Amino acid sequence: MTLRLSAVVVLMSCLASQDLLAQDLISQTAAEQRLEQLETGFSEGWDRFIEDLNAVQDDAEEDLVEARRDEEVRTFAEELLELADQAPRSGNIRATCRRRVLSLMMSDPRLRGFGRRALDGILADPIDEESLRKLTASAPSYAPALGQQSCLDDLERLAGKAADPTGRALVRIATLTLLASSSSSTEDQERAEAIYEELEDLDYPDALREKVARLRFAIEHLRPGCVPPDIVGQDLLGVDMKLSDYRGKVILLDFWGHW
Repeated sequence: MTLRLSAVVVLMSCLASQDLLAQDLISQTAAEQRLEQLETGFSEGWDRFIEDLNAVQDDAEEDLVEARRDEEVRTFAEELLELADQAPRSGNIRATCRRRVLSLMMSDPRLRGFGRRALDGILADPIDEESLRKLTASAPSYAPALGQQSCLDDLERLAGKAADPTGRALVRIATLTLLASSSSSTEDQERAEAIYEELEDLDYPDALREKVARLRFAIEHLRPGCVPPDIVGQDLLGVDMKLSDYRGKVILLDFWGHW
C-alpha cells in the first residue's frame, strides 16, 4: 500500500512539473506577443506625436502635446516593468524589457525611478554572459540619471554575478570607466588601486588588459584635480617648450590639425 501511494505521488509530481513547463512555454509566447504589442503601440504613438507637434498653433498647444507624449512614455515604461515581472525566468523577455526601460531613461533622466526599478530587477535575476556584457557596456551611461555612486554600487553587485574571469574583468573595466570620468578623490583612487590588484590575478584577454592600461592612465593623469602629463613641443616662434614650464598659470590648450 505504501509503495503504491509513493508511486502515485511521484506520478503526480511528474505531471505537475510537465504542466508547469507547458505554462512556462505558453507564458513565454504570450510575453513575446505582449512585448511586440507594446513596442508597436509605442512606435505608433511616436508617429502621432510628430504629426501633432507639426500641427500645433502656439506654445500652449505644444506644451499639451509634449505633456501627452511624456505620459505615454511613462505608461510604456510601467507596462514594460510589469511585463518583466510576469514573464518566465527561463526566457530573455525579463531582461529585454528592463534594458528597454533603461534606454528610455538614458533619453529622459526624469524616468530615473523606472530605470532604478529596471536595474534592480536585472540584478535580482540570474545573468547570462550576453546580458552581463550588454549591461557592463551600458552601465557607465546610466550615471547621469542614477548617480555615479549608485552605479558604482550596482557594478559591485554585478561583479558578484560574473561567472568567469572575463566577465568579472568586464565589470571592473566598467567601474574604471566611471572613475575615469569623475573628479579625482582619495576614495576613488583607493577603489581603482584595489581593482588593479584584483585584475592582476585574473586570466582575461590581452585586448581588455590594454583597455585597463588606458583607463589607468586616464584615472591617474587626466581627471580634474590630477597633475597632467607633460606636453613637449614648440611655440609659435619655434622655441622649445613644455607644459610644466607654465605650472601655476592658466593655460589654454588648443589642439587642431589640417588634412
